[in-house]
Amino acid sequence: STPMILHLYSVKGESWGAEGAKISLSYFPYNFKTNSLFYFINREFPLLFSLFGFLGLFFWRGYFKEKGILLSWFLVFWGVFLFFYAGSYRFGQDVRFSLLSYPPLAIFGACGFSFLVRVFERRIKFIKQILIFFVLFNFTSFLPFAAAEGEEAWAARKDHEYAIEFTKLLPPNSIVYTHNPNIFLLNKKSAIQSAMETYNPGIIQYHLEQFKGGVYLHYNYWSNTDDPIQRSFTENILNNYNYITVREYYYRNYKYGLYKITGKRIEFYE
Repeated sequence: STPMILHLYSVKGESWGAEGAKISLSYFPYNFKTNSLFYFINREFPLLFSLFGFLGLFFWRGYFKEKGILLSWFLVFWGVFLFFYAGSYRFGQDVRFSLLSYPPLAIFGACGFSFLVRVFERRIKFIKQILIFFVLFNFTSFLPFAAAEGEEAWAARKDHEYAIEFTKLLPPNSIVYTHNPNIFLLNKKSAIQSAMETYNPGIIQYHLEQFKGGVYLHYNYWSNTDDPIQRSFTENILNNYNYITVREYYYRNYKYGLYKITGKRIEFYE
């Protein structure tokens, strides 16, 4: 947990684009109501799974210690978001926060399923198969919701899609300047933060000599953002170096591109 603590300390002054406190008791009432009903309105999460979970919690034959561990696991990873300004499961796409509560709930659900089988197996011959059918039937009704692609993060999704294509265009022994080095690094391509040229002027010239496959610039999501600092990292390179266009895409009002840096731009003055 040490890296997490150090990270939280280092970014404690960040606004993240929101005003006011990020953690506060004032967020608790709304988040508690929203994040509790999430498991029972049968819209984003199957109600049947929640019912199995309750049966497992109250009727599982397990020891008190095991129940306590599982319940604590659920309460910690469900409760931590109740005090967060964006902790509601209905805050944009923050329904993803609910994912952390699923493992302990799934274990409780399995115990509840087992309890029902144990209670009815002598009266109903195929109780296990019947319950499995209801689980699968209940789950399939959520498939359209799970597969739906909303408007949220469309620009970032396109950025990732084009970046994957750009990785295939990079020759061996090359390096790409980008706001998102991880995409290229995971695809076994050398990459570096675009900001490095701003904070270390001339580093691109050094890399032009080191990487015989070439130095490239990735025009990405952050190159389009309204944040002038993030845009400046890309613009600084384009304004100070000659380059050729390798590939460009335009989607809505965003531009995505890959450019090959050919050398330092020399200005002539009379």
